[in-house]
Parts: sequence; C-alpha cells; structure tokens
Amino acid sequence: MMRIVSTMLCAVLLISLRLHAAPGAPRFVVDAEVGYLLGAVKNGRWVETKTARHWLRGGEKYTLYDGNRVAGTAQGGKPYSMETPCPETYLVKLKGATRGIAVPRAASRCRVAKRRCRVR
Repeated sequence: MMRIVSTMLCAVLLISLRLHAAPGAPRFVVDAEVGYLLGAVKNGRWVETKTARHWLRGGEKYTLYDGNRVAGTAQGGKPYSMETPCPETYLVKLKGATRGIAVPRAASRCRVAKRRCRVR
C-alpha cells in the first residue's frame, strides 16, 4: 500500500516538475528511503539516471515529501553506483532523510497537487 502511495506521489511530483522546471536546470528525483536516484527532469523532458548522475555535484538541498505532505529537508551527496549486481543503479546519500521522495528545494516551491488514491 505504501509503495503505491509513493509511486503516485512520485508521478504527481514529476508532472509538477515538468511544468515548473526552469529551462536548462535539471530537477533530480531521489527515493529518500533507499537513496535511489530515479532520474531528472530537464527542459520538460524526463532524463534517465545514467545521464542525470553526471549533473549532480553533491551538496544539493532537497525537500522531502512523504505521502501528500512535506516531511522535511535533506542535503545530498554525490551519486555512486551500486556496483555488483546493479552497476546501472545509482544512489545518493541524503543527510537528514529516512523516507519519502526528495526533490530539489527550488523545484519544491511549485504547487504539488494533493491527491488521495484509492486501491481497489
């Protein structure tokens, strides 16, 4: 159930980021619970992790979302590969984060639609 809610929230955030991201500025999305770098939005388009990881320098500040509420802030480190068995999966250590979805603070100023989802 929580996984479904997190996935729905991620989808809402991605749509919001796509509509509000400044041209040329990538907006990263990180699963704060595990630290997975999910990708980024740049110029209104989704960018896969493989490319987005090159744009992260470390030290970025993120707003954390848990469900439909702001859960706090965190600071991110440089992305690193999981190596074996998933070298194409990249992680970002987030100081101050234990759960939720992390998006850059500049991107989090836009309005995020609060929606409840019902699982049938």
